[in-house]
Amino acid sequence: MPDTSLGLTYPASTAHTRIWEHIQELANDANAALVTRTPLLDSAQVSAVTTLTTTMSDIPGATKTLITTLPNTRALIIWSPDFQCTTASTATPYSVVAVDGVDQAPNAVYFPGGTAAVGARCTPCNAFVVTLATAGAHTFKMRAAVATANGVWKVNNQTSSISVLALPW
Repeated sequence: MPDTSLGLTYPASTAHTRIWEHIQELANDANAALVTRTPLLDSAQVSAVTTLTTTMSDIPGATKTLITTLPNTRALIIWSPDFQCTTASTATPYSVVAVDGVDQAPNAVYFPGGTAAVGARCTPCNAFVVTLATAGAHTFKMRAAVATANGVWKVNNQTSSISVLALPW
């Protein structure tokens, strides 16, 4: 019997006897295909206030690992670091997401357009889609830094998060 591109077996035009067996096989194939194509959704909140440096670094708690069952799964990543200025600054804080250890574009950036006052806050949000070439465990990490060492910026914990939606279709 022939198969569809998703591996669903269907009866050939000459296989009309005992059609119920063919329908049962098709149903079993469809069930198996649907089980492996369940969307995965998870999110994480930053677990500790983090002072930024000019070196890109992981933000504590803002890490998620999802296990995909199919290659070429598409993942939508949404993240929002809550930047706060603790010493007057002209520096630009920015954040990226690393997927399996590789920093991805785009950035979530706050450009104060001059000197940011103490207490200035901004929670930029950004999103992108990535294709996960292989099945298996994939790690998503929020990372952040400041462009220059002028002033002090931090990432707040209770208002910063990362979310990942993996669609294995």
